[in-house]
Amino acid sequence: MKNLATTCIIVGLSVVLGLAYPKSGDKQEPDSGRYNLRWDANKIPLSVPGEDVQVSLPASAENYPWIVGIHIDDGKPGFASIMQVQMDDSISEGIRKPNAVVNVPAEKLTTAPGVISVQQGASGNENLIVYLVVPSGKKLILQNNAKAVTQFEIKTDTIIHNGVITAQKVNGLHTLISRLLITQSVRSTSDSSEVTKGRAGKYVALPKAIRNHLLSSVRPQAGEAAFTNEGVILLKVEIDENGKVVEVSSSATNEKLASICVEAVKQWTFTPFEYEGNRVRVNAAISFYVGQGRVISSALGDTK
Repeated sequence: MKNLATTCIIVGLSVVLGLAYPKSGDKQEPDSGRYNLRWDANKIPLSVPGEDVQVSLPASAENYPWIVGIHIDDGKPGFASIMQVQMDDSISEGIRKPNAVVNVPAEKLTTAPGVISVQQGASGNENLIVYLVVPSGKKLILQNNAKAVTQFEIKTDTIIHNGVITAQKVNGLHTLISRLLITQSVRSTSDSSEVTKGRAGKYVALPKAIRNHLLSSVRPQAGEAAFTNEGVILLKVEIDENGKVVEVSSSATNEKLASICVEAVKQWTFTPFEYEGNRVRVNAAISFYVGQGRVISSALGDTK
């Protein structure tokens, strides 16, 4: 899709950021539990006797972040989990902090064979997540306020984030929650700002600013490791007033891949970032997807 380059390519950020989850959830082991975030998702049975899976979002979804994630499983009964993620209003080094994950009340949902309708959306610092487990070969029909957002045949795991579609592995709710941790504007917003002011007066460059200001870059070369590993390496980057990278760090558990990405980004240069007309030092989050012999990043304009 045309807008895929505007989306951070994030697979398994929970491993990088240390999200925790219940025993009945995903199979990956959590990292240090940095946010100590847990949830107990309701699994709403979802049979799909026909060809279509119809998902309807509430009218208010036009004004806040939402994610629909689809996982294909031909061997198990289908189900849906509809959650609200409450986020901290503050942003630190390009990362948003989640506070809680709760189920949308059953009385705010309408379900039928092949149909999920959400009457209550998130508001303020909350975000709506719809996680679907369905068989392959079905057609998703996604609506927002009774308006068509998209429809397509479900051939692989897919995420729709504020209308932007990305084909990627969806390992459970933690995959979707992880996407919310990277600052990203709602597609319908009119705010064109590239830099925001975070905690303690620090400035944060949004993903679109990283792409727009990137002057020169070196792509990480992972070699054989890109064939034998798959996941996301998230970097915290500090860029000075002249556009020079002064610090790069990563808490990824795969230290070899993290080091390769860190050393590459240290060589990147940017045009200076500004806030209210003044040059500023910024923090940013840059992610790389590693797998299938590739190391790619939306910061470099890559799409999966």
